[in-house]
This record gives sequence, C-alpha cells and structure tokens, in this order.
Amino acid sequence: MSGVSALDGLLVLDLTTFLSGPYCTMMLGDLGADVIKVERPEGDEARRMPPFMEERSQPFALWNRNKCSIALDLKAAADASCCGFWCAGPMFWWRISDRGPWRAPASGGRH
Repeated sequence: MSGVSALDGLLVLDLTTFLSGPYCTMMLGDLGADVIKVERPEGDEARRMPPFMEERSQPFALWNRNKCSIALDLKAAADASCCGFWCAGPMFWWRISDRGPWRAPASGGRH
C-alpha cells in the first residue's frame, strides 16, 4: 500500500452544524481530504452535547475528527472574505453546508 489516501489533495470547507453534515465531512477526512470546519463564533452546537469526557463533548469529538476548525461570523464582511479566500484558491474544493445557500465570491475556485 502506497500511503496515499483516496481524497489526498481535496480541500473541503465544512459549513455544517448537525449530525448528517459533520458525519459526511468526517468520512471525507477519514479518506484523506483536508477538512476545514467553519464554526460560528459561539462554537458548534455539538460542543454542548453529552456525554462529556474531560469536559469535551464526545459526539463533537467523534464527528469532527480529522478536521481543522476556525470560528467565523459569516455575516461579517471580513470573516466572509476569509471564508471566500479558500474558495478562490487554485486547488479543488468542495463546500458542504446545511445552513442554506451560500455563494462563493466570483473567482477561480471550483466546487
């Protein structure tokens, strides 16, 4: 086995908040994708879900393994442009959202 994962090089922008979305992006991360989880400034709702181990939500830890996380307020222009930065890059990306429509800035990013 070569050590290369099926989704190496794929950037996934995870804008999901509840079960099905985080589970989907968890599986993409397990397959080698680079997943960036975008949370609201107050944190993902799953961070408050029991059971807890050492003050950490176990459902949150499970569904968000293999991910990097950043807190952004997508209603604020500066934070939205930061999110758009990833979308504008030359690499292939995939945005997954369960929050309704969100449009990437007009740029060279593909999804």
